Amino acid sequence: AMLFQSLTQTKMTHVPYRGTAPALQDIMVGTVDIFFDNLGSSLSLQQGEKLRILGVCSPERTPLLANIPTVQESGVPGFASVTWFALMAPKGTPQVILDKLNAAFTEILREPDIKSRFEALGVQATPMDINTTAAFIENERAKWGSIVKAAQITIE
Repeated sequence: AMLFQSLTQTKMTHVPYRGTAPALQDIMVGTVDIFFDNLGSSLSLQQGEKLRILGVCSPERTPLLANIPTVQESGVPGFASVTWFALMAPKGTPQVILDKLNAAFTEILREPDIKSRFEALGVQATPMDINTTAAFIENERAKWGSIVKAAQITIE
């Protein structure tokens, strides 16, 4: 939500929920007006017509909800906020080992059965090579670092 506020010059009230379930309950009954969520927890509610997803936060539309526009398409240029996971190895791991691991996981993530299992959870697996992953992580660090500083977010 902080990125959205920054890009749209709007101000929203943060509600500190203790997890996704109570937030989803409140969005479904109208206690709150907007909620940024992962597809994994809200996709089935959209499909069951319990709530309406207004936009996806990824840079491109997701095949899981092809008829739902991205937030960028809806008028917020530069908005992209996705949950991601990366396989890491200890510093100093030989490049040959890193390359083998990357190739093996890329192959696994492209298997139709594995892809469909992820999609059932609302997740799109997007394998990347090592250099692309490193650049992605650096871009995310820079983007979110500036948002944290601008919002004056501190660790308690």
